[in-house]
Amino acid sequence: MEILTFIIVVALAFIYEIIDSATGQGYGTLSTPTLLLIGFNVVYIVPCILISQAIGGFIGGIAHHRIGNYDLRNNHIDRTNIIMLVMIGIIGIFVGIYALSKLPSIIINAYIGILIIIIGIIIVIGIKFTYSKIKMFIVSILACFNKGLTGGGYGPLATGGQVVTGCGIRNAVGITTIAEAPICVTGFTIWCILNHQIPPIDLLIATCTGAALSPVLGAKLTKSASEILGNKFTKIVGVIILILGVFTIYKIFKY
Repeated sequence: MEILTFIIVVALAFIYEIIDSATGQGYGTLSTPTLLLIGFNVVYIVPCILISQAIGGFIGGIAHHRIGNYDLRNNHIDRTNIIMLVMIGIIGIFVGIYALSKLPSIIINAYIGILIIIIGIIIVIGIKFTYSKIKMFIVSILACFNKGLTGGGYGPLATGGQVVTGCGIRNAVGITTIAEAPICVTGFTIWCILNHQIPPIDLLIATCTGAALSPVLGAKLTKSASEILGNKFTKIVGVIILILGVFTIYKIFKY
């Protein structure tokens, strides 16, 4: 990889991880098409996104907890959500990575895009359902299945799904951020085992470096935006989810 390309990848990972840490989504969904445009092979893009987001998620998740965006000590729903997302997610991402080698990309992108658009519309309209473990089970399976398929699509569903089921936006963003870390590590490990290799070191280092530098800033932005904007921040996150869904559908025709 040329030095200029390396710097561009680091910068993009930095920017996308700020967005992801602040809103609970966007890193994988934005990184995949961007890296494709630069010229990288999607086969190597997915594992690099997974391991770099694991680093960003771990750092960002700790930052979210320290500044109070979610509380694992005293909030039962927060504890339940993160346990379900992680435990169920590990199974879901395994199935997703396996399906990646079996399903046509057009079907994968269409499925994820439509699902994300529906979640975005529900949040923007303001529809909320009563919280239940069954609903979180469904959210967990869908989110992690999507992550294994494309490296993206997890955040919009995990964050949006929690909001729709009654979780506060700051809690949902923080929980999604930290839950992604072990799930992404699992996904990366499974990818390496199934493919009997590791992705290119230069791409790996570039994405991991950018993703590691920005999560703390993203967590602070979540708290500030929530305090300043109140319920409007939830609507903004809903709009971002909706845009990401449309962008995912757009990729079907672009690529």
